[in-house]
Amino acid sequence: MDELNKYSRKRSHWAWWIFPTTRKGNFEPGTKTCVCTPEEYKHVLGNAEKTRWREVLEKIKTLVESNKYQLSKVLPPIDHGRVQFFVDEWRKYQEDAPWLKPVLDSLQKGTEQ
Repeated sequence: MDELNKYSRKRSHWAWWIFPTTRKGNFEPGTKTCVCTPEEYKHVLGNAEKTRWREVLEKIKTLVESNKYQLSKVLPPIDHGRVQFFVDEWRKYQEDAPWLKPVLDSLQKGTEQ
């Protein structure tokens, strides 16, 4: 979050923490950061406030929107595939967390630019 506030973009390696999917990242640390079961998805959503995950996703959404959905102004191109995969996987859980749908919609629009 500090990096996004300071630079208004992602500059270091942390995409796997914010965009968890069933795929392990190429430069992911040894700690498990992927989600594979409905229970794991619900656990992540249930802890969104405590872990600041929601806050970071909403900040990225705001930055993407303020940059007219030019995702590469906020996230490096190397992360765009992961972001699209994240959007696709998390769509089925957006009803469990109403705040998630606008985030996914903005990210989707950004990947289409």
